[in-house]
Amino acid sequence: MLRLSGVTAGYGDAPAVLQDVDLDVAAGEVVALLGPSGSGKSTLLRCVAGLTPLRGGRVDIGGADATDLPVERRGVGLVFQDHALLPHRDVTGNVGLGPRLQGLAASEVASRVAAVLADVGLGHLADRPVDALSGGEQQRVALARALAARPRLLLLDEPYGALDRPLRERLLDELPPLVRAAGAAAVLVTHDQDDALAVADRVAVLLAGRLRQLADPETCWTRPADPDVARFLGAGPLLPVRVRDGVGEGPAGRLPLPDVPDGPARVLLPAARLAFDDGTARGGDVVVPAVLLGSRFAGDHHSVRVEVAGSAHPVRLRRPAPPTAGPGAAVRLRIAASDLVAYPGSATQ
Repeated sequence: MLRLSGVTAGYGDAPAVLQDVDLDVAAGEVVALLGPSGSGKSTLLRCVAGLTPLRGGRVDIGGADATDLPVERRGVGLVFQDHALLPHRDVTGNVGLGPRLQGLAASEVASRVAAVLADVGLGHLADRPVDALSGGEQQRVALARALAARPRLLLLDEPYGALDRPLRERLLDELPPLVRAAGAAAVLVTHDQDDALAVADRVAVLLAGRLRQLADPETCWTRPADPDVARFLGAGPLLPVRVRDGVGEGPAGRLPLPDVPDGPARVLLPAARLAFDDGTARGGDVVVPAVLLGSRFAGDHHSVRVEVAGSAHPVRLRRPAPPTAGPGAAVRLRIAASDLVAYPGSATQ
């Protein structure tokens, strides 16, 4: 449904914000766009929508070149964090805006409005002024308005950032089935990694204007494309080692790296694969020393902070119960050797 080829863009005479971005999104798919502030996430959406011209590259929507099409002919729906609702219109007036601009008959507009309001659970508020709605209800109206125009592509820029966590999770759960039912595709910009994990079929990681990884969420967190992606995601401790004859030696000890060439490297221990060793490590497991920094209750789990020898940053591990040892205690972490991710090259953190 969406294909970006070599997209480069910027503002005025400033350096490019996006550089040579390739991205594809299939019908029925939700791709979450992650990246730090200033990485170009919102600019990418603006380029797709036609709000920011390209310096180079091509935008295809629905299999056709849309690079030079005006916004209204691209078949995209935009949803923003601030909703951008029309305060002088009620819910029906806002949701029906797109179909009316498309020139549909009043009966067809009414039919579409009723259908999408039912889809987002707001049929009972059709006549309500939008300024009388809660933040979550306003966000649903904004989504319904985008869907009512039957876009091929939904572009969502931090749409749930201002909502409380339970409501945000509920609305995120509702997004994929709505996208699939509409036969559309969606690109969701978010700064919240939990949101990306909850909603995305694939995650696109954008760093300094370049797309560094596009993969399913589990792959991104357990096999980041490079150390920069691993650091940004907080995927786990990155350890400097020097590899010789298939073994990496560093502050955390010896790590089996049979397919890594000799020389300096960094090794990621994916946090999603790490466990506290209780003395039951088996062949094929690697055990590394660590120091317990502390833990806190986090609702459905305990978040435990540990520091692995040689890592520049602590790592958080999820546990069903708090650790029995206190801060400063020496602990051991276990991980399968096959889960280690090596990045040959400089060992500098």
